[in-house]
Amino acid sequence: MRDLLEVPAGRRAAIERLLADLVPGERLALSTHINADGDGCGSEVALARLLRARGFTVWIVNPTPWPAMFRFLLGDDVQDRSAEGASALRAADRLVVLDISDVKRLGVLADTVRKLPRPPLVIDHHLPGEEPPGTLHVTDIDACATGELVFDLAQVARWEITAPIATAPIETAMPRS
Repeated sequence: MRDLLEVPAGRRAAIERLLADLVPGERLALSTHINADGDGCGSEVALARLLRARGFTVWIVNPTPWPAMFRFLLGDDVQDRSAEGASALRAADRLVVLDISDVKRLGVLADTVRKLPRPPLVIDHHLPGEEPPGTLHVTDIDACATGELVFDLAQVARWEITAPIATAPIETAMPRS
């Protein structure tokens, strides 16, 4: 019986290629699709915290405003610069796109993404679209969610998944009675 937490060989190889392409100290923007859902938002904040713990400067730039129902995920430590749009993308050294298989799902950011000096890194669990947002992918349609791929990235990299990374600052989201 296969270990359920074992990272499949093909996925592991893709993760290792993506990790090798990250340059320590880079400024990274993370983005997900129009009208972000729980998988997109959760994957962004988990990856942001993982990368920040490794010395990267990280912020989020989404094509539509961060959903109010997921605001608690940001906590005090994850910066959402979506309101700055394309200028926040251009301020980054690299873009990491999560939960998107086609650049058109980046809406108003799509044209800027197409013109970035370096192609985005992609982490996704969907079938490839007509115009993938980048050339270096961790894509596996057998993954239940992009969050699973972020978890696997941390496992392959041997990065610790702390409580704030795993659960977000849930205690700050719940009103005290």
